[in-house]
Amino acid sequence: MVTKVSEAMLDILGDSDLSRAYVIANFHPSVGPDLIETNGYYAQGDSGGAAYRKVGSQPTHPGKLSITLSDGSTVVWYELSTRRVNIRALGAVGDGTADDSVSLQAAVDTAKALGLPIYIPDGNFKVTATTTIVDFSFILEGDGPGKSVIFSSDLNAPIFEIQVNAATIERCRVDNMTMRAAWSNLALTYTSCCAFLVTGNNTTYFQWNSFTNLQMEGFYSWFCVTKVARTTAFGLECNVAWTSFENITIRGYNNPAISGWKFDTGSGTGNAYYNISGGIGGNVNGTPTPGAVFQFSGSGHVVGDIVVDGGHFGGTTGSVIIGIGPNTVYRQRICISNVQADAGIDYYFGASSTGSIGYTNIKLINCNIGGGAKIGGIPPIRNSQIYDQEASEWRAGRLITTNATGAQGFSLFSLTLVANASAVVEFDVVGVSGGISGCAISTKYLIRAGPSSIAEIIQMSGATSPSGSPPITHSVTPSGLAVTFGASFSPSGAGSYIDGQICAKGGPFVIDRL
Repeated sequence: MVTKVSEAMLDILGDSDLSRAYVIANFHPSVGPDLIETNGYYAQGDSGGAAYRKVGSQPTHPGKLSITLSDGSTVVWYELSTRRVNIRALGAVGDGTADDSVSLQAAVDTAKALGLPIYIPDGNFKVTATTTIVDFSFILEGDGPGKSVIFSSDLNAPIFEIQVNAATIERCRVDNMTMRAAWSNLALTYTSCCAFLVTGNNTTYFQWNSFTNLQMEGFYSWFCVTKVARTTAFGLECNVAWTSFENITIRGYNNPAISGWKFDTGSGTGNAYYNISGGIGGNVNGTPTPGAVFQFSGSGHVVGDIVVDGGHFGGTTGSVIIGIGPNTVYRQRICISNVQADAGIDYYFGASSTGSIGYTNIKLINCNIGGGAKIGGIPPIRNSQIYDQEASEWRAGRLITTNATGAQGFSLFSLTLVANASAVVEFDVVGVSGGISGCAISTKYLIRAGPSSIAEIIQMSGATSPSGSPPITHSVTPSGLAVTFGASFSPSGAGSYIDGQICAKGGPFVIDRL
């Protein structure tokens, strides 16, 4: 049978406080119960209450409690019995004034010993020293950005240093909180302040981790890596790998955020960044200082395998989204998609041309450019796709399958201009008759409409394969400001199809699939 101290039992003893401090000082039973439940750490109701289970000897971690029995000499030890370690149960106050540095380190050490997550509840937790996480696959979870807040006070150092030495750290999770760097004197040096710093050797990994739903405010760089790089073979980079960062906002506080991610050693194989937004750069001691959302540096270090999907950025003039330092190696496989750059972002890519390695497999797709931002700032590239999005382009396709035989005709698309507009249109048709006889037709047209509201069609080029009598023909028919694109063929049975594709550039215009 499990016996425990409850609030009702302490009422019988003449006191209903039941805080951890009260239990240690005043509870002296003849036999220690199996479980002690408290309703506070320093005092009742301070949210530091916890359950403690009896253990045979003094625990080596901070999450412990002891009572002295009524004989005045026997000490009974207890340790936290919980599904996650609440930082308040280790003495954190969270009022924005008390220094909770010791409690945060104690929570990490206890969570490591018990194999539990660390919980940062609603509160404003001030720290003035770095908390170290050594060879521990940790989980750090809060109640939400703006609710659970950890802020460093005049700390030119990381809030958390993740040391990856003796063992790989993987499947970590950090989510739902705000982390902030606050400064009482803006003249103080803050170039080493960050939320997370990853350090360690070149034989163990920090991998398969996730950082989600976070606000990062006022750090020079919120996520920094100085882990010893591995650059001797493809894909090894700096051993910070296969980690996702999602729904993260980066912005200044007392001081501006100069970068979001700062890799001094490599860039991390398989890392991906989703829905990242914020403002980069600002006035540092009165000096306008540009920044980079992602900064990859280090002579001889690997830069590549970077995916950024979704985001919205602004900044101080001269800032970039991806900055790549001189003499880095393996400069390839960098993809930015669905991102908007606004005022202050000079370039999507701010990449150094210094070094013997070129840039390949660079992709910029479905991005918006505002506030004078530019695509450029990257040296010449090859095997890459850059969609500048500075002009209108509309692509549409239609697939028609049939088992019928005999002549068949289809209207595929309609393109409608406005008066005095024009467009360059490429119309492609691929078809197969009866699953065995195929043909492809590709033609480029200039279509323009004058003030008379009649579309004029000028064929610019065309090609048909195979030559001779094709089993497919196509047609382009104007009617006022509209042009209909169609195709005809004579299918011979099952497996017949027509695949039509249209791509128009210029405008204004609209394409309808018929």
